[in-house]
Amino acid sequence: MVVKQSLAVFFGMFGGWVIGILIIASGLFLTSYVSGLLILCAYLALVILTDVLIYCWLKTKGSYIFQNL
Repeated sequence: MVVKQSLAVFFGMFGGWVIGILIIASGLFLTSYVSGLLILCAYLALVILTDVLIYCWLKTKGSYIFQNL
């Protein structure tokens, strides 16, 4: 029960929903101005950048926090 009530689970669940909603909304509203492929490439770049930042944090400060648990 405690695991299901943590903030990390909240971000994990709703973060995916937010990304999906943003992709759909930008596809509906921006495709008349730019290509759909360009929108998807922008989101891909955003996800890759986020993944790299999280990876770097986990290799430095995140591992230190985990070590001191």
